Amino acid sequence: MKVDREYFYELIDKIPEEKLPELRMVLLKMAIPEVDPTPEEIEAIQRGLEEVARGEIYSYEEVFGETRKRDKEDDE
Repeated sequence: MKVDREYFYELIDKIPEEKLPELRMVLLKMAIPEVDPTPEEIEAIQRGLEEVARGEIYSYEEVFGETRKRDKEDDE
């Protein structure tokens, strides 16, 4: 049996609609390579976690509230 993209297209067509979200997760896991974070990224993550532990957090509204207000005013 020849296994090529056409084979998988036909197979996917046979999958029930309700199972497609599961298939999406499997395909994404296979298609997106796992990449280890760089030392700089690890350090940035650690700094962020430390900020959260100290309570240095901001809500979505605090960060984007003024921008959203301006965007709404511009739309009017």
